[in-house]
Amino acid sequence: MKLFLILTCLLCSGVLLAQETSEYVFLGAIHGATLSPATPNNGILPPPTLSLTEIPTTNSYLAGLGFQRDIIPNFDHFALGIDLGSILPGQGKVIDNAVGTFSPDAYFHWAFFNSALEPYFMGGYSLLFQTSTANYYNLGFGVRYWTGLNQTFGFMAEGRHFSHINNSTLFNNQNFWEIRFGVTFRQK
Repeated sequence: MKLFLILTCLLCSGVLLAQETSEYVFLGAIHGATLSPATPNNGILPPPTLSLTEIPTTNSYLAGLGFQRDIIPNFDHFALGIDLGSILPGQGKVIDNAVGTFSPDAYFHWAFFNSALEPYFMGGYSLLFQTSTANYYNLGFGVRYWTGLNQTFGFMAEGRHFSHINNSTLFNNQNFWEIRFGVTFRQK
């Protein structure tokens, strides 16, 4: 029995090493909601809120990083990933008003045979946090274009729609889109 467990562990570790991992860094913009900067009110700073009725020049941006890992060896279509980002206001005190995002997601890659173009769909949970938290789910689509001799470096473009799950006074229960552009690296 011990020999069986040892061999199973060795085989599984070899299979796990065969999986592909990709990391990415992204920048983007928010559409449908803007992060309003805090303004002094009798010496008290109110918490930032996502609002659809802000001045049009008050844009919100995002930046972050993440990774994906194939969940079925030698089958590049299904992956799990995590990304960590920040929604940043276009004006005001950027660091004080930034909102963090944490998103574990599942991915389905539609890889064409011997093609550098790789469209994908994704969905999952998103936690937005600052002085309080808000729960969202996200659904989206994107495309990666791999370059180089071994196709280990690429560019990505992605759109994600965020819909709120629970009531949150911090984010006013607003749904919004993220549009992301970035670079990605993979290890085979």
